[in-house]
Amino acid sequence: MDLHLYIAYCPAVGILVLISGPGVTLLVANSLRSGSRSGLVTVAGAGAGNAIPLTATTIRLVAFSRC
Repeated sequence: MDLHLYIAYCPAVGILVLISGPGVTLLVANSLRSGSRSGLVTVAGAGAGNAIPLTATTIRLVAFSRC
């Protein structure tokens, strides 16, 4: 990798890491509004919401690779 690209890449990655996504924003909002129990429920819901499409994608990829 060229040094100039690496110098541009590092701050860009740092900014992306610092920006919180909508899931983190929802978690913080629910935790502050309703307490830590609500925050844990939000984490469980977000995890389940992410697991469903991940599982479907995995099944499709396995089926596709066997063709």
